[in-house]
Amino acid sequence: MRKLFLFSIFISIFGFSQNSENACKTLNRINNILKAEHFKPKVLNDSLSATLFSDFFQNLDDKNSYFIQSEIESFKKHKYKIDDYIISSNCDFLEEIFVVYKNSLQRNLTLVEKIKTENIGLETSDTIIFFKGPRPFIKNEIVLKKLLKKRIVFDVYEEIAKQSKNRDSLLSNINTLKPLAIEKVFSNQICKIQNLLNNPKLKEMFYADFYKTFCAYFDPHTTYLSIEERDEFVTSLNSSDNSLGIIIEINETDEFFVGKILAGSTSFFDDKISIGDQILKFNTLNEEIGINCTTFEKINNLLTDNKVTSVKVTFRKKDGTIYSSNLIKSKIKNYNNTAYSLVIDKQSIIGYLKIPSFYYDEFGNNPVSNDVFKEIYKLKENKIEGLVIDLEFNGGGSTEECVKLLGMFLDFGPVAILTDKTNEPIILRDFNRGVVYSDPIVVMVNGLSASASEIFANALKDHNRAIILGNPTFGKGTMQTILPLQYYNKNNQEFIKITIEKFYQINGGSNQITGVKPHIEIPTLFNNLMPKEKDEKHSFKNDSLHISLDFKFIQNDFSQIIKNSNKRIESNTYFTNVNSINSKIYKFVNRKERKVLLKFKNVFADVHSLDSIYEETEKLSNSEFGFDISLTSFDEEKSKLDEDLKTDFKDKIKNAKTNARLFEAINVMNELIQQKKS
Repeated sequence: MRKLFLFSIFISIFGFSQNSENACKTLNRINNILKAEHFKPKVLNDSLSATLFSDFFQNLDDKNSYFIQSEIESFKKHKYKIDDYIISSNCDFLEEIFVVYKNSLQRNLTLVEKIKTENIGLETSDTIIFFKGPRPFIKNEIVLKKLLKKRIVFDVYEEIAKQSKNRDSLLSNINTLKPLAIEKVFSNQICKIQNLLNNPKLKEMFYADFYKTFCAYFDPHTTYLSIEERDEFVTSLNSSDNSLGIIIEINETDEFFVGKILAGSTSFFDDKISIGDQILKFNTLNEEIGINCTTFEKINNLLTDNKVTSVKVTFRKKDGTIYSSNLIKSKIKNYNNTAYSLVIDKQSIIGYLKIPSFYYDEFGNNPVSNDVFKEIYKLKENKIEGLVIDLEFNGGGSTEECVKLLGMFLDFGPVAILTDKTNEPIILRDFNRGVVYSDPIVVMVNGLSASASEIFANALKDHNRAIILGNPTFGKGTMQTILPLQYYNKNNQEFIKITIEKFYQINGGSNQITGVKPHIEIPTLFNNLMPKEKDEKHSFKNDSLHISLDFKFIQNDFSQIIKNSNKRIESNTYFTNVNSINSKIYKFVNRKERKVLLKFKNVFADVHSLDSIYEETEKLSNSEFGFDISLTSFDEEKSKLDEDLKTDFKDKIKNAKTNARLFEAINVMNELIQQKKS
């Protein structure tokens, strides 16, 4: 028996050593690539160690709900030594943290199960506090149990409150609703922790979190990549199979939401269903499947089972309204995320060109430059007098494709400057004489226009070729590439996305952190809630190059047109309402903490506190602006032979008609056209 015991200890220690050894190998591979290729590599030192220490625990336990203070204190002996551990290839500290992390998960599970057996009482005078940022680590297990119980009481009342906007109706049925809500909340709490503990890849995920934290210290866009990214768990429907026509997204609390609606599906033709609606349950002829962590696999089987042709889906809108739709699976043709164009008739004939990303593939098939060239040709056939280019939500893509596109609108010359770790400037140029399109241009951007979109908008702005309209862009002035951790290993399972270059404007300026500032800024719903580069902890600072390039500055005078637009925006009721709604939402979101008394009426008020704002938002978002919009002649003929294409364009036209930024872009374009004629 003693031999067996000693053998077990040996195996445990051997496994412990192997795990930490492999972790150090991976970290050293990452560090070697960073030293060799990163735009601004950082040295392994005490500063890195201290930052990595705090960042890792923040990532691992972002709500400070697993570890207790004494455990964090016990780890502080490693705070300034992580750099030494990596250099000496001794990563046992990670295994030590993992053991405590796993034990903390088990402790939470035990506490939740214990609270459940204690027959939780909902009658309490306690208050729960939600912090905007990270909260202090919990003092001890007694405090942890108390906080868990508070959260469970809140979740129970929240589950009941979400079922209706009528508080009195819920109160009259509260005794019936409570047991069901309690069972659901405990089931989900226990299931989530069990899923983590029983996940065979828990340790792999733990180590991957540390690798990602290590990479993020260098900049927010450098990261470790594994084959499976569990944190990006998104369910989508295969458009080539039978489909309900909705792409489902799952948030961090395992709630299902409508992420996208596919054209031509029964979901598309159901006016009640909107993007962002929460999915509560699925009903077939044989069973009802509610949304909780035990049913993910069953739901996936339901969605992919071709024998199930009809499903009743229950949704909840943001304002709390619950409704159901009977959806029928059908063959859906899902169009690629490619550029497309429309024709607008308002005083002048104006082309609208949507570029969703600067896409390409490794074989050079159907790059965005080819597609945009075709769209411009189609628009010219419709005799357009001006072009609105929509880059809203365009997160970037290929720099090469971006330069090709700029060459269609600029006649020869520099468009951007790149620098790598050597600080030697590389001038990106359009080498082609002539342009594909020479008439007036307005470019639409927003807070999620990033990277190559920012190069494109900056170049047209610096050349004085176009008016930029919208909101300051994301502020990402860097470029990345993906490299394998083991270059000569054909079966490489690990990669690193690494920042290798920064880009600058042709005048030496940079949009890093600041974003591209439009000539005309327009109030946009939720703009300040969009993530920005400036919010990232380890983002590069804004700087500039001392460089002078010769380029053709186009003699356009936009000053009066910009003034006229600003006056229109200031007096427009729609934009006044946008500012009003944003002000209410920002006030709610930016509270440092929110206290909720754990009584049903208080939780109900908290859950429904933004209902009226969501109703205002929904009404505003569906406003139309009274301009005629149609397909190009080419697409009109093509869609006669393709019902799915016709349906897809119908959706695109609807979206365009309710786009307030496009409405103002049309007003600006009409003035540009008149200016050119005069």
